[in-house]
Amino acid sequence: FFCTMTDGPEVFSVLEDVAFLQQKYTDYFTSLDIVEKTTDYVKFTLVGKKDLQRQLTLTLALDSPYTVVEDTASELVGGKYETLEQILSALDGDQFSMNLMSMLSDKLSALQPREDENDDA
Repeated sequence: FFCTMTDGPEVFSVLEDVAFLQQKYTDYFTSLDIVEKTTDYVKFTLVGKKDLQRQLTLTLALDSPYTVVEDTASELVGGKYETLEQILSALDGDQFSMNLMSMLSDKLSALQPREDENDDA
């Protein structure tokens, strides 16, 4: 869906990375929309959970980390990040950390056997 077809061997791109984030990280942000794309470059907007009026515009290229090129709050412009978690932590602060811990706790709780499953009686 995001890949460009070529005559050569299949090439993985940053588009696949961003598509993965769109599909698997939806609980961590309000929206993530691609606005420009090539095989080795993608520009996208991101809205966190804390302030729905605040939007970041970021770029990701094969040879560079995530870079904030626009921020409606003018706080993170020029910032470079290695992971989406770092971006969301800078964007949403403690709320991102609390959401992450809550989701992890829920997943760990789901892995724990229930008391009635361990009873031999």
